[in-house]
Amino acid sequence: MTSVIKHALRASAGMFGSYRPEGWNPRLRVQLHGPVPAGAELVWAVARPDGSPWFEHRARVPELDPAQTTIVDLQRWADDGDLAEPGTVAFTLRIVSTLDGVDELLHDGSLTAVALDGHQRYAIDNDWTLGLALVCLDAVDEYDAPRLTVTAFLKGDVGTYQLEAHCFHDGQRIAAASHLDDRHTFTANDGTPVGHEVVAVFDGVRGWNNLRESGWGGDWHLLDEHDGRYEVKLLRESELARVISFEVSAGRIVAVGAVESDPASGAVVLVDAAVKLTEQDTRVITQVIEAGRALVIAYNKWDLMDEDRRPFLEREIEQDLVQVQWAPRVNISAKTGWHTDRMVPALERALASWDTRISTGRLNAFLGELVAAHPHPLRGGKQPRILFATQASTRPPRFVIFATGFLDPGYRRYIERRLRETFGFEGTPISISVRVREKRKR
Repeated sequence: MTSVIKHALRASAGMFGSYRPEGWNPRLRVQLHGPVPAGAELVWAVARPDGSPWFEHRARVPELDPAQTTIVDLQRWADDGDLAEPGTVAFTLRIVSTLDGVDELLHDGSLTAVALDGHQRYAIDNDWTLGLALVCLDAVDEYDAPRLTVTAFLKGDVGTYQLEAHCFHDGQRIAAASHLDDRHTFTANDGTPVGHEVVAVFDGVRGWNNLRESGWGGDWHLLDEHDGRYEVKLLRESELARVISFEVSAGRIVAVGAVESDPASGAVVLVDAAVKLTEQDTRVITQVIEAGRALVIAYNKWDLMDEDRRPFLEREIEQDLVQVQWAPRVNISAKTGWHTDRMVPALERALASWDTRISTGRLNAFLGELVAAHPHPLRGGKQPRILFATQASTRPPRFVIFATGFLDPGYRRYIERRLRETFGFEGTPISISVRVREKRKR
């Protein structure tokens, strides 16, 4: 299911045509998270302040896998009809694919334009973001030792040379930001900056360290070893501009007062075992997998199961759920209570697998043995070689393999199957991505 990354919905005021603005129209930068079907369009429909339709902008979106994201810019392209006064406009965002028959509402919301000093100058009111921040570990490139990264909105025109950031743990300063980046500039309709999205990166504060064997990170502050209260303080020309507070509990970042958009971590999907598996059953199971959640499948009404129905059910499971054989199966009867006590232990095992991490050394030793016993087949006279791999994240486990060429889907499925046989991973989806690198010449 395609989703909008809410913190990355960035709105500015724009104009069309003349150098001197005669009004304003909204501009929107949207970050989408896959999956996105083939031939899809992002449809942005905006209403006027009085509720009447204003315009619709359609933009093509590339096909995306569940682990991929893309950024789409949306704007009204017309030489008349801009609004000449401040106001609030409602909008909807939909993903549409006629090829796959998809028409899905991603987000509905509103934008408010405020008047600025000067003639016909307007800007989108982003003051609501002043109290928000994004705190995360950047595991995309630094998967073995992800850096602490903090994103915040600052009002006005500010350059990163005017800023500095410091991280505190339980009241003690532990690190200064290694660099600050102006990620996005919010503009008025005449193009002047009215706000900035600033990113502070801390080289000295890492989520974990899988590089100890190589001698790296002896002076890093590791979050998975230091629970407690943290603050990141942003200074603007030596004056305190923002304080972003968060906590680390059991090695995980917990935002103070945050509300998660999707707090669920696991799901028990209830299936009626007495009747044939339905398309809705498989669709719900697929949605849980695509959301990256732990999964247990409970087959209810087992008290109605007879010898005639059982072989048909087993055949349906083999045919329709062949890709989720890793999900624990619990046969229950909600009516009689038979085996209902087994659901919680099954979900606990699934959640433990969902949060499992394999060290880089252990993972590469496993892959070395796997490749030696079953190398990748030749393709076009060439054989891609696995250079090394690492586990980039948990919840769910995500592995990144660096190789000299693309690995066939069948070989990746073989790696996943062996991972499950060796390390368990009962009840959790696994993501395996491949990055192609040329092997270094000696």
